[in-house]
Amino acid sequence: MSRSSAQRAGTQALSFSGRSSAHATPEAWDVLEALPAGVVILDTGGRVAAHNALAREYLGVPLRGERWREVIVRAFRDFGDGEAAPLRDGRHLNIATNPLPDGGGQVLLLRDVTEARAIQALFDRHRRLASMGEMAASLAHQIRTPLASCLLYLSHLERDRLDDSLRRRCIGKMRACLDHLERLVGDMLVFARGEQLGKEEIVVSGLLKDAVRLTRPLVESSGCTLRILDRSGGRCIRGNRDALLGVLQNLIANAIQACAGGHGGCLELEALPGGEAAGDETMRILLRDDGPGMSPEVQARVFEPFFTTKADGTGLGLAVVAAVARAHQGVAWVDSRPGEGATVALELPVSTSTAAGVGTRTKESTDE
Repeated sequence: MSRSSAQRAGTQALSFSGRSSAHATPEAWDVLEALPAGVVILDTGGRVAAHNALAREYLGVPLRGERWREVIVRAFRDFGDGEAAPLRDGRHLNIATNPLPDGGGQVLLLRDVTEARAIQALFDRHRRLASMGEMAASLAHQIRTPLASCLLYLSHLERDRLDDSLRRRCIGKMRACLDHLERLVGDMLVFARGEQLGKEEIVVSGLLKDAVRLTRPLVESSGCTLRILDRSGGRCIRGNRDALLGVLQNLIANAIQACAGGHGGCLELEALPGGEAAGDETMRILLRDDGPGMSPEVQARVFEPFFTTKADGTGLGLAVVAAVARAHQGVAWVDSRPGEGATVALELPVSTSTAAGVGTRTKESTDE
């Protein structure tokens, strides 16, 4: 049964919402009950005017006459996200909202997507495991190189007659090797976790401020300049704050390295509304640099795991950026030309909690 059928049935049902259901046309109620989805009809005041049996099964009773806000608080663990909303009993519902003609209220279609989500999660897990299997040989090589270097420096330290300056230099080299291994393992864990990231409401402007605050020592020591162009307009995204902050820090560090070897350069971190993806508003977060740019060949491979043009790079930095973007139902891309710098972009769905009329807590910048 189509949404238009549900709207027609909803219009008829709503017209009888003030009278007994016995006065409603049998056709209207037959359509509502036959739909393979829960149906809730809201009047102009946001109260439940009518519903079918499946909606009652999902949301519990009472329903008729209740404010939709109160139903949300009682029935859902969380609400206000563009994704499926989790019920308190563990099931997940996809909720589509359509206005009724002449401003006569709204019809909500509730679909149980619990099984579909479980199948998708299993598929995504197998996909990630397959990717990790393909990367195993490369990962072994990536680990072996700094590990062998560390063992070499350790053998120097075992010498009885080793002056202090050489000893300090060996210790510094070992620390650099271990730092490289730590970055490699950390990037690999983020890449492997994928969609298992937790979610929270995040104010975009606050996310930008925190990224700049956390990278300020690195930016200042490099001689680069970094400015924020915030055109987010107070919008929020729903995601994992730590993962997104890690991505922005990674992009800023990469841009600094690209700008004349880290000796000066201009960086811009910008947030602005994007277009619409699948009917949802998006937010674009861009990091621009005025470095040497990328060749088309490099640009085509930058998101491949373990692809790097840097001698000390893990090759997972931008692969993690792409993985985190996918985990937030978004995309990442690069725009660059040789000699003209580079722009790395994240496009993420904007949280729909405001549009849904549900108050949610947002997490603003800590740099106040």
